[in-house]
Amino acid sequence: MELSKINKMDQAIFYCLCGVSLSTCLSIGAASVFLGLAILLFFCRLYIKRDDIGGFSHIDRGLVGVTGLFFISILFSSAGAGEMLPGIRVFLDQCVYRVMPLILVLLLIKEKKKLAILAGLVLLSLTINSAGAIWQGIHGDFRATGPINGIMVFSGILSISLPLLLLTVMQTKAPVKKYVLSSLLIVTGGLLFNGTRSAWLTVLIVSVLVTFLASRNKKKYIAGSVVVFCFVGFVFANVPQLRERLNSIGDPTTNSRIERVFGWQGAWEMFRDHPLTGVGQGHYRELYKAQYKPLGAREDLHHAHNNFMQILAESGIAGMVPYTLMMLYFLYYGFRGWVKGKNIYCLAFGGLTLGLILHGLADFNLAMSAVMKLYWLLAALCIQMMNIDEERFE
Repeated sequence: MELSKINKMDQAIFYCLCGVSLSTCLSIGAASVFLGLAILLFFCRLYIKRDDIGGFSHIDRGLVGVTGLFFISILFSSAGAGEMLPGIRVFLDQCVYRVMPLILVLLLIKEKKKLAILAGLVLLSLTINSAGAIWQGIHGDFRATGPINGIMVFSGILSISLPLLLLTVMQTKAPVKKYVLSSLLIVTGGLLFNGTRSAWLTVLIVSVLVTFLASRNKKKYIAGSVVVFCFVGFVFANVPQLRERLNSIGDPTTNSRIERVFGWQGAWEMFRDHPLTGVGQGHYRELYKAQYKPLGAREDLHHAHNNFMQILAESGIAGMVPYTLMMLYFLYYGFRGWVKGKNIYCLAFGGLTLGLILHGLADFNLAMSAVMKLYWLLAALCIQMMNIDEERFE
């Protein structure tokens, strides 16, 4: 009787994760509801039966160690501020709640078919949102978002997911390949109409890197890349709005570039005044406005528009060192796995993380709920697929 109940709860958690996957690129609210239900069911399951959950013993110890170290540093950096409550809230949101897709998948989803279903639903969600962005773009909105709210949120989603979609196209066989390729074209259209320059550069860099590494015939790859670049260049040359956005990438006088530099300067001054633990989690916004806003800055920034500068300001050295180690180890683990064993999921994990890092140089994507929940979900799918391929499960 107990076993039957546990099986039903596991299945219900999987269905909730399906809901998270399907809504992750469409509605932050819906994804939060499904994730909340999954977490509630998970803790109920733990209360009833926990001895059949193997924990993280099958996960690389380095991944667990650097992630745990960073999360602990964020928790303790809250002590660097006069009020700990804002920091605790940030910690629970960014380091517990948004990471739950990773934990749930790693602990409970160990069948390749279920992992593939979750990945397919994420792709469907991304494709639908991109189709909505194309619709908005056709009607004159060249900063399109689709159904999801937030220009930079959508750009962050594209930055981490589109390179993985390219890898999927390269690895998928007929007849599924044509459907995945159709999704790629739609998502690429969504990227163009989103109009975020940092996303364009991130997707370009990461996509070229991972697809070049994954290609078996380098000559065909180079020839195909030339054709693609020529077509994209033709599109930009004939759409004035896209051409203007592209030309402004190197312009240091744009308002967004100037305000970002001011935000970085404010973050640096916070770090100089509080080098060890920073000003505390969740305090950048109020302190920038009240004390650290440079002369000439016009906007009251909510964050530093850069992951590294934000962490440096709010967590100091105590947060920056663990965060940097975590990101470097994630990259090392992914690309090393590809070099050693040619495991495509290792390459996908490395590309996923590189996309997060590069996009995070122009915005604080660690604070974007939709982006980070998607990142941890995709990371879990990659890691779990690696484990299945390497037969690490007992």
